[in-house]
Amino acid sequence: MSHATRLLTPDQAIAIAQENIQGSPLITITAYLGQVEVPSCFAQVGGGGVTSKDGLHYVQWSIEKGELLILFVGLGLFTYQLEDERKPAGWRQRHGQPADDHE
Repeated sequence: MSHATRLLTPDQAIAIAQENIQGSPLITITAYLGQVEVPSCFAQVGGGGVTSKDGLHYVQWSIEKGELLILFVGLGLFTYQLEDERKPAGWRQRHGQPADDHE
């Protein structure tokens, strides 16, 4: 199946990406990086690709320092953040952050 590349402004791309992950309230798209390759230092997270309500296939990537990327087929690569107070404890432990913020 072929996916056409969309020609969008960064703001348009961010809006479409954010709209397509509404089912994942922990995620906030922070920047549009364009049609670029995922750097080799990043590893795929989240158990594989997901298809959003708009039919965009996307995959999430991260590195140990906690930087997060999400790649939408046909739309490009984005950075994103997870809302700190809502991060699952298992995610925090995998990314070197304390599981309990009250210690």
